[in-house]
Amino acid sequence: MKNIINIILVLSVIAFGSCSSASKLSTVISSNETSATTVGTNCGTALSKLYSQYKESGKINLNNSSTLLSLTELGTYYTELKNNKSNASYISSFGKGLMNGSNGLITNTNVTSTINSLASLTGLSTLTTNASSASTTTISQLTSLLSSFSK
Repeated sequence: MKNIINIILVLSVIAFGSCSSASKLSTVISSNETSATTVGTNCGTALSKLYSQYKESGKINLNNSSTLLSLTELGTYYTELKNNKSNASYISSFGKGLMNGSNGLITNTNVTSTINSLASLTGLSTLTTNASSASTTTISQLTSLLSSFSK
């Protein structure tokens, strides 16, 4: 009888520990998804601002301080995207945020291609440290992305 009680106690401790670990894992996953959604939303907002400036002037104007700020922000979100590009859950949450922050610019139809375009931009991460030295290639790629939107 004592052995049965001891076994039940051991199993209870194991079950409690498992639930506690599962709960912690669930919290970590939820917090990563929330972070991805927030980063995606901010990225969508930066893209929307850049698109408005691009639509107004027909180019990405590096003499405009607002453009430089949006490019610098985009560089930060690009880095986060690149760091998590193999995490399907992160990409899904990022995409949801991207649509939320883009002011209708990014939809279910173009969210995947937008994420792929963002992830393949070259030189964008250097904009976080020196926006004024943006390469011609980076600006050309970003211009191509912005011109693909229609609103």
